[in-house]
Amino acid sequence: MRKGTILFIALLTFGELVLSAQESFIQVVAEPNISVFIDGVFKGSTTSEMEGLIIDNLAGGTYRIKVVKDGFIPQEESIVIKNGEVRQYFVQPFIPEVTIRQQGDENQQTIERKTGNLKIQSIPVEINIKIQNLGIDSDKTQDEWYADSVNIGSYDAMFTWNSNKRSFEIPILEGKETSLLVNMFSGELEFRGETAKELNSLMQEEKLREKKLDEKQQQEQERLAEAEREKEMKEIEKPKTREGELIDSRDQHDYKTIVIGNQTWMAENLQYDSRRNRYYKQGMLYYWFEALEVCPDGWHLPSDEEWKELEMYLGMSAAQANKTKERGSDEGYKLKDNSWEGEDNNMGNEIGFLARPDGWFGYPWYSWGTPEFKDYGKRTRFWTSTQVKNKIVRNAWYRELNLNSGQIWREYSICSDFSAYYVRCAKD
Repeated sequence: MRKGTILFIALLTFGELVLSAQESFIQVVAEPNISVFIDGVFKGSTTSEMEGLIIDNLAGGTYRIKVVKDGFIPQEESIVIKNGEVRQYFVQPFIPEVTIRQQGDENQQTIERKTGNLKIQSIPVEINIKIQNLGIDSDKTQDEWYADSVNIGSYDAMFTWNSNKRSFEIPILEGKETSLLVNMFSGELEFRGETAKELNSLMQEEKLREKKLDEKQQQEQERLAEAEREKEMKEIEKPKTREGELIDSRDQHDYKTIVIGNQTWMAENLQYDSRRNRYYKQGMLYYWFEALEVCPDGWHLPSDEEWKELEMYLGMSAAQANKTKERGSDEGYKLKDNSWEGEDNNMGNEIGFLARPDGWFGYPWYSWGTPEFKDYGKRTRFWTSTQVKNKIVRNAWYRELNLNSGQIWREYSICSDFSAYYVRCAKD
């Protein structure tokens, strides 16, 4: 339960003898600095202390609630509250505002957001363009169609002409125009202009990296399959964990290691100083392309499948391991040490993996803003070597442990200078 929710409920419980039985409340749960309106009247802005905003002195009935965030499309809907009810209202993720214009149209609203632009031409000219994550559902009637000031990233777009539908993934690069031609007859997508040159170059590099990664992943899959066959042939008790050490010949740093099942892991974060890392507390923070190459000889950045093997050894089911976001139950507690302040964890140090709440480096989750060191004392993140397939903009899987949670997050992040996480090397 959120701390704002706990505080609010505690206040209600303490004052229940003096509150009117007919008085109702709305608790808006959202990130800070969201403006809230009830029936067109401004009620205040959300704060980090309350993790939202509490609106009191309401009678039962129907209200029109509107939430507003600068640079994003407002959210508005009707809600019904009963007399004496405490109603929680969770604000959904905001969709950024973008400007839609077609060649020759002078009636456009310009939003001062310098991110990336999108230009679309098509065969035939008249098609429908739908990009759900941007809230776009637009009929293209002229030769050139534009979307300005789009947040950088990768978006799934659907193009429709009569009964024909074509779906493509479209990248938006910072400060540049993504120009493309959609051929509804052949089903092909052609990138044009300077975007095409950059994307073609990136795709060639990606093919080489994908080939190497595919070979490693194939070897890893064969290794895991062989290990599974051995388990089926021999019903033996899982080996206990045991400690060891590793001396990195590059800088003579001495690392603790731990054998967990059939795997050998570093029992502390890698601290080797490569070309542009940020050092925080217990280890270096690495960008993904650095993390791929930074482990010492005989060791490597573990894959997504190797992390799953570790998680299943700790008790997670295969079905849970293959999901994204929160997974499992208490496996995360087993990976932590006892430095997670305020956490009631009697499993800390049990395995010897000794993960600490050392934070991460990157952009805030609610905007691109300025990258910063985040969440020290609350969570930690580790890279895997496995990239997410079928993405034009490269993404890779990572793992996250959170304060007061035994679950292990499995999520992916853009492989660029946007995010830097820790590395735990695994033995070859």
